[in-house]
Amino acid sequence: MARLSPVQASRRRPEPRTSRAQAVPARGARRRTRAQRLGSLLLALGALLLVLGGGTVAYAHLAEWQHARQTEVGPRESLPARLEAPTPGSTGPRAGPTPSRRVLAQVPIGEPVRMDIPRINVHSRVMALMPKDGEYQVPSFDVGYHADSARMGEVGNAIFNGHLETIDAGKVFARLHELVPGDAIYVYTDTHRFDWVVQEVRTVPNTDRSFLLPTTDTRITLYTCAGHFDPRTRDYTHRRVVVGKLVQVSPRA
Repeated sequence: MARLSPVQASRRRPEPRTSRAQAVPARGARRRTRAQRLGSLLLALGALLLVLGGGTVAYAHLAEWQHARQTEVGPRESLPARLEAPTPGSTGPRAGPTPSRRVLAQVPIGEPVRMDIPRINVHSRVMALMPKDGEYQVPSFDVGYHADSARMGEVGNAIFNGHLETIDAGKVFARLHELVPGDAIYVYTDTHRFDWVVQEVRTVPNTDRSFLLPTTDTRITLYTCAGHFDPRTRDYTHRRVVVGKLVQVSPRA
């Protein structure tokens, strides 16, 4: 029998070739592997964001808890969350005759030192603030008081601010939007308690500063941020404004 030469033998062996049908599943498998890796990466990233978000919330609560433990705001009185505004012609705090920064008759003037709003669980110290570069800062955790606005016992606009939401500076006015006309606001000086009743709650653009102007009546104004945060200006788009009327003044218990 004749033997085949090496050259002939190699010609008789068919070269293995990958068919198109085999190549398509291979590419599909590679795509599935990439999709699975991407899915696993997105899941890991989502879990990391959840952990970071939970840690941020936990840190904010811890910071508030530590501040509350270290801060003495005085004994809390059992006071109603709502008050009735005086009717026209009823006897209440009356203004004296002095035209500029008048004083309410028989009401001692005092700096505010504490604020209670039972409806939204605010029990806070008050920190006096002067404007810096034309702006009023907002204190950490506490309620801020515009020190150049009306004091307790004076006719005019007594203005207070507070944070809406922060990581490490509290959110004393986070629930300010829940106030409605008739709700009570209690402001304390060293000697007296001033009872105010909410008359108006509104939201204004952050460019509207009319609620900060002096007034000829006796009122209290609370405000905080509202709307959404604009990262371009690093500010909220609106302000929540609460305006109240004085209904009673009494010596501190």
